[in-house]
Amino acid sequence: MGRYTLVMDTFEKQKIAISLKEGSKKKTKVSLKTIDDLTTQVPSASELAKRLNIRKNVSEFRVTYISNKMCLSLPVAYSDKKVLSRVKLQKGSNINVNNSVFQSVMYEFLSRLDSREEKYKDFYRFAMESNLLNLKQKEYISRRIASGDYTSFCEQEIHKLSSPYRQFRNILFLMEEYDMIYQNLEKEEVKEEIDDIDKDYDDPDKEGFFSEEEKKAYQEYMDNLPDENYEYVFRKSRGLA
Repeated sequence: MGRYTLVMDTFEKQKIAISLKEGSKKKTKVSLKTIDDLTTQVPSASELAKRLNIRKNVSEFRVTYISNKMCLSLPVAYSDKKVLSRVKLQKGSNINVNNSVFQSVMYEFLSRLDSREEKYKDFYRFAMESNLLNLKQKEYISRRIASGDYTSFCEQEIHKLSSPYRQFRNILFLMEEYDMIYQNLEKEEVKEEIDDIDKDYDDPDKEGFFSEEEKKAYQEYMDNLPDENYEYVFRKSRGLA
């Protein structure tokens, strides 16, 4: 497995490499698994800073590595990806494909790719456009989903290509990224529905036909009506109330 560094960024614009124990020594360049085994024990950057006994003002943590003489970054895996600590590596950096955690995640991943549910209808396209999967993974995923090759050979190849630890980790982040985008779209759709309801509201005096006394009486009448919340209006507009 390559060498990775857990880096802390502070609000004072400092970048500090964190030394972690790997084997019998503490060092800044360690395996990605070593970093994840630590960070997945806490839910957030602030909790990680406490665990590391850091008293600086931390803005974020990152995982950095060198590729083609360039310093690149990966997101930190926190406790929502605790499954990373439950996979065991074989010699090198590959996960045993028979590992129950690996099998469970891959089942979820392939199910999403093949799903006809409204929530996952765009997941296949999203995955194929993501740089979190490599070209070989995309080739066999395309054979399975687009070309209908549901042979055990094709599935085994997808599993094998996803067994390098970092690729397995990427799949977790890919599914999380999709879920976050979908949730944001849902919120936007609800907001649009509410905005549409507001736009459709018919002002009884938009033509200026009422006197000041009539408008005052109308306002008093409206003020005495029971409140009707947006959730009820939204459900009613869809025929659910």
